[in-house]
Amino acid sequence: MSLCTLYESKDNPLFQKMIENVIKNEPRVLEKLVSTTPVFAQKFEETSRQLEKLVLENVVTQEWDVRPFEDILGFKMDTIYSVYKLLKVYPNAAELLFQYPNFVSRLESCITFRLFNLLFWISL
Repeated sequence: MSLCTLYESKDNPLFQKMIENVIKNEPRVLEKLVSTTPVFAQKFEETSRQLEKLVLENVVTQEWDVRPFEDILGFKMDTIYSVYKLLKVYPNAAELLFQYPNFVSRLESCITFRLFNLLFWISL
């Protein structure tokens, strides 16, 4: 996914061909994707709970420290963007990612909560 994030662009069809060849000739790449999908889903859920806890704590104390929010939101944004770039380069990966139960809803909640927090920060 990191390579897709760094090198994918409309002007680089050679990169897409390279990724397709790597996946075709090295099945362990897709096996690794399948094995890490539950970890992504778990981290989405954990970080959403962490954000909820931070929001509640900060509402109660009225002491807003943005650093923990930035760390968690940065992680979520990076992960979402990486998944997006992977799917853009190799759309067939969607079948593997979405086989995991609730992956789509966890990804969606990650995005939704991120948007909620951005709107919240803008309103301060």
